[in-house]
Amino acid sequence: MGKLNQFKKVKYICEIYQNKRFYSRQEFLRESVRWSEPRRISEETFLKRKNEGYEVEYRWINELPLCIQRELEGIYTLIDLALETKDEQWFRELIQIRNSLLS
Repeated sequence: MGKLNQFKKVKYICEIYQNKRFYSRQEFLRESVRWSEPRRISEETFLKRKNEGYEVEYRWINELPLCIQRELEGIYTLIDLALETKDEQWFRELIQIRNSLLS
């Protein structure tokens, strides 16, 4: 019985944007009677939870998921800082992170 209640409190989401798939997890917040902000997860975790019987949802979207957009905003802020400080290595690392988020 406890496991059934757990399935109702968490859902796993696959958002499809163009040819890319983004995976996230949401929890139902009983106190505020709403779903939490999506948190990114791996494809492996998504598939594992799907096979375990958790609720999954597929969404076809027209723009990047909100959690990816927020991560990118933070990366772009750091890229600006790296440019201002002329830290080329940090800049290259941040560009790699940005590219991995977009791929």
